[in-house]
Amino acid sequence: MNNIYDFDITELESIVNNLGYKPYRASQIFSGLYKGHDLEEITVLPQELKLQLKEKYILTPIAIYKEYKAKDGTIKYLLQLNDDNLIECVFIKNNYGNTLCVSTQVGCGMGCAFCASG
Repeated sequence: MNNIYDFDITELESIVNNLGYKPYRASQIFSGLYKGHDLEEITVLPQELKLQLKEKYILTPIAIYKEYKAKDGTIKYLLQLNDDNLIECVFIKNNYGNTLCVSTQVGCGMGCAFCASG
């Protein structure tokens, strides 16, 4: 089952169209979810559409499982996926700009010294 957060607005338009709804419903879904609302809190959506989405898609975003802050400003995030696997992100502060490293796979093989995913 796919997560609704995996789709961009164009893909959501196709999804709602295939379910028999007008494409503008995709904007309502996208806007509501990315403002942090639960599907039930998006009151402009028809209840039947909400039920169809609940049957076909995972409707929860990736969650922060743990957060570690270092004295130098580096922040590690351990993220829990919907299948309970974990991936890691590292936000590294630099005086010339900031870096965000996101492990996009469970058990990443890159072997970065600051990361526990590998």
